[in-house]
Amino acid sequence: MTTFPALVDTLADVDGRDRVTIETYVRRLREAGLVAVAGRGRNVAIMGLADAANALIGANASHRANEAPGAVTRFRALRSWQRSRAGSEANLPSEVADADTFGEAVEALIAAAPTIEDAFLDFAAQAYSDQSAAFQRAKALGPLASVWLEVGFTSGAREAGSIRVMVSLGRGPEARLELVYHPAQDAARGDEGADRVTTATIGLPTIRALHAAIFGEEVVGGSLQSGTAARPAREGESASGDAPGGDLVQARA
Repeated sequence: MTTFPALVDTLADVDGRDRVTIETYVRRLREAGLVAVAGRGRNVAIMGLADAANALIGANASHRANEAPGAVTRFRALRSWQRSRAGSEANLPSEVADADTFGEAVEALIAAAPTIEDAFLDFAAQAYSDQSAAFQRAKALGPLASVWLEVGFTSGAREAGSIRVMVSLGRGPEARLELVYHPAQDAARGDEGADRVTTATIGLPTIRALHAAIFGEEVVGGSLQSGTAARPAREGESASGDAPGGDLVQARA
């Protein structure tokens, strides 16, 4: 569970923009009823998955804070249009791959962060079975990971959402899985008459951080830890994790 100030802190820590900017975006969402309304004392508003997903979408799919509520409404409703190839959805939990809308998929990503993290650690263990656990961990969760998650928010002349699992094993990056979300045919499609398109992209660190905030966990050494009961260390790895954290995500082979 988390509160409005903690949700803003979490996003600001991984976003790169200053806290005031992020708070302005999320406050506009709260005013529009898209993030839980704050209370006081025992009545303080507790943020859930929908609040975290809306804050993430609003901060990345709109160019200005006053545009965030409209962007959240439109982007949540984007419909699933494409999978990269049959069977590739197995690279993400079914709750993500089978989601009908972008909003549902983003919520499912946040909820499934530990599952995705473990799947990518397994991927690295298989891909680098002759290397140390620390090396495998770096290739799963480090800044030079061989497998990572990209969540894209395309806005401007056209609007789209995307979720990609990217892999790079000795050659150029390739999309192991690509889920694309577009407006319904009768929906508005961005700024009419405009030609400019921009895409903001976030990775697993943001998804992990939001999961930790919502479910009362913390990220230690690049991995999620549930409360005080940390996940058992893998062979050759300290309980806190020796490999550096990263801005990329991973998936099963």
